[in-house]
Amino acid sequence: MAGVLLNETNSGNHYEMVDLAEFAKRMSVCPNSVRNWIKSGKLKAGEHYFHIGHIYRFPWGETFLKQLMHTVAPEPSPPRPGLKSRTRNRKLLH
Repeated sequence: MAGVLLNETNSGNHYEMVDLAEFAKRMSVCPNSVRNWIKSGKLKAGEHYFHIGHIYRFPWGETFLKQLMHTVAPEPSPPRPGLKSRTRNRKLLH
């Protein structure tokens, strides 16, 4: 697998380091979405990824994914205003 760099065990949790393209693929998003998460602050250096020069590396493992999904989960959309019926307006026109 090209995007996987190494496997590590940290405190009994198994994880692997993947590059930005592989991380985006595994998250089912495009690489630009990951870059936008980084720019917006949803992903934090040292906590969610490591950045050296132009190279990004992301840990991939069960513990990390639980933390990540809590961080990047989409915010609930605001409630939509009630829609008004047009039938009353149509009756007025006839």
